[in-house]
Amino acid sequence: MPFYKYRAILFKPTAEQLYTKQEVLCTVKNLLSIILLLSVLFSSSCYKNPNLKYNITSILPRESFVKVEINIRISKCDDETGICVSDNALGHGSGVILEDTRQGAYVLTAAHVCEENEMKLFFEERGFDFNLRLEVVDLYKEIYDATIVKMDEDIDACILLAKDLDPASTVRLRRHSKPTIGEKVYNVAAPAGIFDYNMTPVLEGRYSGDTVNIIDGTELSVYTIPAIGGSSGSPVVDRDGYLVGMIHSVHTRFPQVSFSTTTEKLYNFIFSVL
Repeated sequence: MPFYKYRAILFKPTAEQLYTKQEVLCTVKNLLSIILLLSVLFSSSCYKNPNLKYNITSILPRESFVKVEINIRISKCDDETGICVSDNALGHGSGVILEDTRQGAYVLTAAHVCEENEMKLFFEERGFDFNLRLEVVDLYKEIYDATIVKMDEDIDACILLAKDLDPASTVRLRRHSKPTIGEKVYNVAAPAGIFDYNMTPVLEGRYSGDTVNIIDGTELSVYTIPAIGGSSGSPVVDRDGYLVGMIHSVHTRFPQVSFSTTTEKLYNFIFSVL
């Protein structure tokens, strides 16, 4: 592509290009009127007060976010020799506080975070004792014992009771809060266990619509939110901070796309407990 230089050239006016003083004044007045009109329109419709900027941090469910830790202990004793072997494993997921109660707080997470059924079956079939203990860790790294209140494996959702947890805040709930296709959404999670005192990753993406799981036929909502192990159970909220989804799975070949149960089914499950 050729490169062009532009030069400003000063022309000397000819006799036909000269204007009278009255014509010049009239032109200036017209220009000033146009400028004044544009400034009024700009100030009334386009100007944004810097003090009224959209503050995303005010709607993020950071203080209602929790990390869910799964403590697994397996053991086996030989009756003949009396020798016992044991081992511990630690897993983790994400969750969000739904409501404060007298006993503690209700926490939403994924069903497969609450109960490792496949792992439990694997070890029990081989004669091992399998014990699972759930704990909830808040944003300030306080740890609380948790028990299962209700679980629905069909939509991969679980509600825990975090004992003695007095939450600073809870996620915003509104039953009819399904996002529109293309709408920007936000996710607070602990992917790969990335989580620390007053720090948890904040991600964003778009709601892409609903699809059907080809394996079991369940309806899923699709989000362009990157996810990995540890993201399961993490909340998805809209720009007003209302819960619209909960990440429970991710595309194995494209981790920038994650899945949630639909907003309607998620709220039906939540309000069956609250």
